[in-house]
Amino acid sequence: MKGYTVLEATTGAEGVRLALEGNPDLILMDIHLPDINGIAAQAKIRAVPLVRKVPVIAVSASVMPEDQQQIIASGFDAYITKPLNMRNFLVSVEKLLGGNSA
Repeated sequence: MKGYTVLEATTGAEGVRLALEGNPDLILMDIHLPDINGIAAQAKIRAVPLVRKVPVIAVSASVMPEDQQQIIASGFDAYITKPLNMRNFLVSVEKLLGGNSA
């Protein structure tokens, strides 16, 4: 969709590995993952200088204010709730990519 190339991981550890190997322009990180949570995975990514500045969007179904505050405070560049509103989602992606669409 929109010409983006997407790499997909199903666990936090796999997501960290893809982020470190894949040279991404943007990372979408689900918060609830089967092994480590998205906050811990994002911290591992931020610890590596080569990918430290890659924007990371948190994606979660949680609408509890305390959960949202914890997610935002952990250093994500944006936070999007599920279910995704595609229009708002694409606006957030394009904003973090600086208007680049591929």
